[in-house]
Parts: sequence; C-alpha cells; structure tokens
Amino acid sequence: MKSKNLQKLNKTLDSLIKKEFNWSDSLLEEKLKYSYDYQNGYCHYFAPELRKQLKKILPNEKIEYKLLLGWRYYRKKEDNEDVLIHTYVKIGDNILIDSEGFNYMSVAEERVDEWCDEQDCNVGVKDKWGHALKDYDSEFKDSDEIPDNFYHSYDLVKPNKVKADVKKFIESKVFCKFIKEYNKTK
Repeated sequence: MKSKNLQKLNKTLDSLIKKEFNWSDSLLEEKLKYSYDYQNGYCHYFAPELRKQLKKILPNEKIEYKLLLGWRYYRKKEDNEDVLIHTYVKIGDNILIDSEGFNYMSVAEERVDEWCDEQDCNVGVKDKWGHALKDYDSEFKDSDEIPDNFYHSYDLVKPNKVKADVKKFIESKVFCKFIKEYNKTK
C-alpha cells in the first residue's frame, strides 16, 4: 500500500512541478500576493518561516535548506563577495519548495546556470565601484542554517509580514493537496 501511495505522490508532484503547470498563476488565483519579492533578494527570509511551519506539519521528515551559493572573485581580494543565489526548503532527498511552489533539483540547477551566465558577461568588466570581476564559482549546499552574512537588509523586513505570507502559502489549495498526498506515503 505504501508504494502505491508513493507512486501517487510522485504523480501528483510531477503534475505540480511540470513546466505546463504555472504556479504563479495558480497562487495568484488564490489571491496569494506577497509583501516581498521572495524570488529576488528575500528568499532567505521566506525559507526559515516556511521550514518552521513544515516541521510542524511534517514532524518526522528531514527538512533542511538547499542553498544555491555563489562567489565573485575580483582582482583585489578584499573586493571578493559571497552570493546567496537562492534558498529553497528541501523535504527528504529531492523536493524543493520556495514561494513559487515545488521544484526538482533541475530547476535549481537552471537557476544557478542563469547566474553563471550573468557572471560570464561581467568577467573583466568594471562595476560602478570600479571593481573588475576576475572569476566566479557556485555550489549547491544542504544546510540546517542560512549564514548570517546574507541578512544585510534585515531591518527592512517585517517578520510579521513574512509569517503572514508563509501562512498564505501553506494554506493554498495546491500546497494542501501536496501535503495530503505526501502524508499518504508515510
């Protein structure tokens, strides 16, 4: 019975993740409008609250972060910088969740590839501060925490708004459908 439920979960997950399924439209249909842009610059604020809620919903599951990290290396070493490309919450071995919904690792890899393509265009070019990018690197990392050095704009983010946004997300019909199917596999 467990394997049949697991097959059904995989089918549900595939239908939720497949490219034809437009998470943004589906979440917007449910009136999910967020306070912050969690896809560009604020993902690491959304992820901890989502993880906290998922641990309550799925207390026996391994739930951690999947960090997409990057590094920019400049001619002057002191100009080097760490970059948090994106943060997902990871359930088990292969389910990634962010404010847009469920993804497989292939989507995360595409996101890093896009970031690397942007860096390729900037190698040797000076930025507005006169720093010339020499090289870059990227990595995927499973982690139980998000490094503090990425929280540079924390004073601009209102925790209650993030909590309300995550609440909207986990109460969405699509998310509830996933949780229902996921629980059947256990």
